[in-house]
Amino acid sequence: METFKLVLQIVGVALGLWYLWLEYRANIWLWLVGLVMPMVNGVLYAMSGLYADMGMNIYYIIAGLYGWIVWSNQRPEKKVSIGHTPRSYILPLLGATLAIWGLIWWVLVSFTDSTVPVLDSLTTALSIVATWMLAQKYVEQWLVWLVVDAITVGLYIYKGIPITASLYGLYTLLAWAGYRRWLRQTEVCNRKAIIVGATSGIGQEVASRLVQEGWTVGITGRRTEALEAFRAQYGSKVVHTATMDVTKPSATEALDTLLGEMGAPDLLLYASGVGRQNPELDESIELRTVQTNCEGMVRIVDHFLNYVKSSEEYASKHKAHIAVITSVAGTAGMGSAPAYSASKRMQSTYISALVQHCRMQGIHARFSDIRPGFVDTAILNPEKHYPILMSRDKAARCILRGLRRHQRIITFDWRFRLIVAFWRAIPRCIWERLTFIKN
Repeated sequence: METFKLVLQIVGVALGLWYLWLEYRANIWLWLVGLVMPMVNGVLYAMSGLYADMGMNIYYIIAGLYGWIVWSNQRPEKKVSIGHTPRSYILPLLGATLAIWGLIWWVLVSFTDSTVPVLDSLTTALSIVATWMLAQKYVEQWLVWLVVDAITVGLYIYKGIPITASLYGLYTLLAWAGYRRWLRQTEVCNRKAIIVGATSGIGQEVASRLVQEGWTVGITGRRTEALEAFRAQYGSKVVHTATMDVTKPSATEALDTLLGEMGAPDLLLYASGVGRQNPELDESIELRTVQTNCEGMVRIVDHFLNYVKSSEEYASKHKAHIAVITSVAGTAGMGSAPAYSASKRMQSTYISALVQHCRMQGIHARFSDIRPGFVDTAILNPEKHYPILMSRDKAARCILRGLRRHQRIITFDWRFRLIVAFWRAIPRCIWERLTFIKN
């Protein structure tokens, strides 16, 4: 009998740790693990005389099915997001806890031989309420679990199941860590970004990932149909659109429209850009490249920076984050794409100047210069082979990782960082004589 209890404890601990990790990550699969775990723990608790906890596992199975149904609704405008418990719910939840506690205590006293009816019924009542709060993704469910776990440690030691008690000791520590993580996640869910140039390529991929993480995004581009398709995919509650051509003065009016609808964004990403090899030195190609990459960027970034300067939403602890997708091509002039490489160099230099400007003027803004290598987007010639070609998905992940870390310069991946380091070491007199450089 004791050997069987030991096996049940070990299996329960393994499932419990897996469940807690999934809960910490707010992963939907926690509900499926939560269907198996009650079956194991229910047998253990029955053998240990913890009848309320045993009956609680029936509720866990039902709650697991309910939680799976609630969380599996993946439409962004209806998706359950991590948030705080509404104040209007506090008294009803407290009342429900007391009522359930009293009912379970009466059942234990009247119909079982439980030696710890008060604590057994209390942890069960709190667990029922906390599980419902978890299904709603309320941050404060972690605090309820923290109380439950702390009480359960002593209760299980008293009842002679020390391995499970040690698991709940770990639960107590991780409940606090989970609370802190979810608290940070609520901040993410309330964040807003405007992405200029999001109808295709890297800009669109970053916008998609931000929406999936819970951000509200505003996207711009010249193709209205592409903007509307993106909004239809993710929902009008989380996606705002504005048709914009950055080469025209009316672009600032489109930006103002988004700012008026969304309020002060946490991030402005300038992803609009054009470029191609131009060995024939076609003037129209060169001028259009400069207009989009240089004139367009200056128009949008400066207009937004002036908005930041006049807005009360930004302060030293809440800075606007301005990011511009430049390129490793800006490392040095490239004879095969003169305007593109020069315009990317200009963007990087301009960002550097704005960083200094903001410090001079006391403007609450930070900057990121994003320097990708070859990314599989429409800007590349499909008939050519490009070394170290990166997918849009990987590029977006690299960008978002750098933005979360507030990196000033984001070059990806490590191979291009090595290439750029070597590239910079080449003397100008040598570089300008290298005629075999084509890409």
